[in-house]
Amino acid sequence: MKLPSKQSLILITLGVIIILTIGIFVLQNQPQEVIEVPEEQGENVENASEQVDTANWQAYRNEEYGFEVKVPGDWGMNKDTHPFPPGIGGEWFITEPIERVDNGKLRFTVAVFDSTESPEEWFENNVENTNKKSYSIVETRELGYISFRYIKKVINNPEYSYIDHAYVASSENKIFLIQFREKSGPENGQYDYSSYLPTFETFVRSLNFI
Repeated sequence: MKLPSKQSLILITLGVIIILTIGIFVLQNQPQEVIEVPEEQGENVENASEQVDTANWQAYRNEEYGFEVKVPGDWGMNKDTHPFPPGIGGEWFITEPIERVDNGKLRFTVAVFDSTESPEEWFENNVENTNKKSYSIVETRELGYISFRYIKKVINNPEYSYIDHAYVASSENKIFLIQFREKSGPENGQYDYSSYLPTFETFVRSLNFI
């Protein structure tokens, strides 16, 4: 068998190099797919990834309604005798700083409703149909017991605007609605609690059913 000559080997090597160079050039110049993330969702994901120091957090346990949750050490957890919004029943519990901020506007809420519906069904029948255009289902993901999360964003009128964050969960024929109002417009006194989003996410993840 006759072996390739030295000249043939050089030509073959040059051919391989040329082919590789062209291939690399083509790959580098292909259009790249860009995935756009809605502005508020990108902010929430970034905030939620921050670490929260929970060393001084205390456990709140409610045997009557079957849940426990951890709250920051300088916050309290109490039953809310004047729930908002009115009209959909349930028992409402709030956690807020012991030294109240903005007359109690900085708060997390846990509402408990008797229901055999799934979280999605309860949301559609009791919340979403009030104003479907206001709500954005941000993501569907499993966080243990939690079924889904939504954001209500109402900025239709410069006199009144707000952004709510909420999770809906179910356990033992009960629906749990966990809420946090991040921002509000001039009508209720303008405020911005976006820096508390990581604290809210940590609060939600601490919720357990008993």
